[in-house]
Amino acid sequence: MAVEKIQATDSLNDGRIKLNAAIEQSNEAITKATIADENASQAVTTANSVQEQFNQVVIEGDSSVEAAQARVSYTGTTYTTLKERLDQEHESLSHDMLERGVNLDNFPRLEIEVNDNGRLSRALDTMSDGGILLVPSNIELKNVTISTDNLIIVLLNATMKADNVVFSGNQSGITSINGKVAGYLRIYKLAESTPAGSNILFFDNHDFTTEDRLYSSYGLLNDDISPVNITNVTGNTVTVAKAASEELPAGAYIGNCAWTSALKFTGQDNFIKDVTIEYAQGYALEFVGGTARVENVTIENNGLDILRIAEGAKVNFDSCYFGYVYDPAKQSFSIVDNGYVTVTNSTFNRNNSDVEFYLQGKSTSTRIYAKKCKFIATRVGDRPAKYGQTSWAVVNLNLDVDQKVDSIILDGCEFIDYSQGVIVQPADNKNRIFINEIIIKNSTAFCTPLGTYLYAQCKNIRFEDLIIDSDNKNSSENSFVIIGSDSKAEFNRCKIKNDRSTMIIDYSTLKDCTFENCVRLMLPSTTFAYRTELINTPVTGYPNWDGNSQLNMFDTIIQHNQILTNGDIADYVNVLPLGKGIIDFRLKNGTLSGYIYHNGSGVRMIYDIIIYSEMKGLIGDDWFIPVNSKIKILSATSPNDMFKQVIDSMATITSTSAPSGASSITLAGTYGFAVGDYINILLDNNQVHTTKITELSGNVVTLQTPLPSSTSSGKGVCAYRF
Repeated sequence: MAVEKIQATDSLNDGRIKLNAAIEQSNEAITKATIADENASQAVTTANSVQEQFNQVVIEGDSSVEAAQARVSYTGTTYTTLKERLDQEHESLSHDMLERGVNLDNFPRLEIEVNDNGRLSRALDTMSDGGILLVPSNIELKNVTISTDNLIIVLLNATMKADNVVFSGNQSGITSINGKVAGYLRIYKLAESTPAGSNILFFDNHDFTTEDRLYSSYGLLNDDISPVNITNVTGNTVTVAKAASEELPAGAYIGNCAWTSALKFTGQDNFIKDVTIEYAQGYALEFVGGTARVENVTIENNGLDILRIAEGAKVNFDSCYFGYVYDPAKQSFSIVDNGYVTVTNSTFNRNNSDVEFYLQGKSTSTRIYAKKCKFIATRVGDRPAKYGQTSWAVVNLNLDVDQKVDSIILDGCEFIDYSQGVIVQPADNKNRIFINEIIIKNSTAFCTPLGTYLYAQCKNIRFEDLIIDSDNKNSSENSFVIIGSDSKAEFNRCKIKNDRSTMIIDYSTLKDCTFENCVRLMLPSTTFAYRTELINTPVTGYPNWDGNSQLNMFDTIIQHNQILTNGDIADYVNVLPLGKGIIDFRLKNGTLSGYIYHNGSGVRMIYDIIIYSEMKGLIGDDWFIPVNSKIKILSATSPNDMFKQVIDSMATITSTSAPSGASSITLAGTYGFAVGDYINILLDNNQVHTTKITELSGNVVTLQTPLPSSTSSGKGVCAYRF
């Protein structure tokens, strides 16, 4: 709004008011002009940046539009390579942190101090409200608690040597720029074996002193699984306070391992990110209560268990690498008194003989969730026997009696060389435990069965969309899963192949599963299979010594590299004569002609097995149907036949030949044959023609359907009725 001009008649005060209004409008105009100018400059900068990004698209040798665009910064600065931009901005970030953070180098170590605990404390005293603590040079911390909230410790090209460093504050943790955390582990190989009962260790070289305590799972430990003291050191010979409980082989690693933690977190929302941790004497990381996230962390050359999660701690891991562990019988995750663990996009490759997730002791609601993780137990051969074998399981349920687990979910994972399987309960631990759900899906397993024994009571066990290839390298032990009687498992769309051990799947339902080139599949009466394909894999009831063994299989495909005769099928599908069950088989690319197997007396018979399929007759010696056989015959003349038990059967032979198309045959005797009986006639082509008797006149039998092929004198004939 325009300001009125000063009039001659205006008072002094009226003139002042009009002057001030004019000045305010002028200031407002200046402000708007400045903003407009800034916006215009920003627009030019943005336009130039966009133009530069497009210009980079045609850089020679790079066809990636995204990579070319990334070489241009927000300010429009163009870098020769993306690496150049990242390096420079990384350096700028480091300088920015140096300017904003508290620098630990400004707090020097005092002459009387043997580590950096004191100067860390003095630095933190200036950071009561938290902030960034910069560590640009190496430090040593031992037995120190950091209680500051909202604290970020940044290792700038520096190593933090740590043992029992506890973060008890909330929203506090460690990150790094080319930094790492190292423990106090020192480890050496035995030069010679130490017999059981001896307390003398021989090394090629070492730096142990009498202040150290030594440990090895080979048998160098106290009864409470703690390290043993050194009593004497003479050159490369070390004497310890306790004799070996078993032979310590040459090449075994011996170290100053200890059940302590390099870093321990007890607060809420703690974190550790972009850090390598190595040479921890015990746990690299420990989480007790609280919550934490671990991102892009590599753990290598660890002494004992890599991690401990206890007392309800909730920890999320992403993009981590769990590497080498020196002690041959230690796990990745030790979970006790409840732990809630999520691991994504991570790799386990410890070259160790123990498990990845070890649930022990007490639990009321532990949860494990792993997605897109790779578990590798492949050995590189650097450990002597007895720990030269592969890691034996991914998850070990070694819990006390009546403990509870909420869930174990493994999704989109890869398992390689776990000799005992993915999920197991130790054979010597048959404690009753309760699990809400176990789910393994969208995963592959190489030389790794799903598991062995699960005595737990589980409401929901599901294995879905799995590929399990044992590569013909399984041990002689039974593989796969034996489920507790109070549980029920579902296998959906799973493919299992090249398993050299017997597979037993108990208390389960199988749907759309394939078994290929497996030694044997054993299914108890508690298991039901639907749409199963067996490729060069025999199946039998379990236990096969039990008269109550039973097979329950529906719409099953048998595929074999060779043409199956009845005798082959007898060996392929094996149920004891006293067994029972439902079997529905069909040959892939063929017609199944019959099911016959041997009983203990060598008699080939169908007995208490209900068979329904495209059964169009029998072959060869199977023309004889014994009494009590149960059979269903599908043919155009009897399409409505159901399962019936044979109550009487008689056998004889033909006395004359009969050509193809003949509607009657002459027998050596009828021996109780009657009109309406089923009759099997062995043909010259070794097929069996099955039909009914419509008329009897002496030894001449009239057939309901003519012979499809000729029969000669002396061929077997069997009449039977239901």
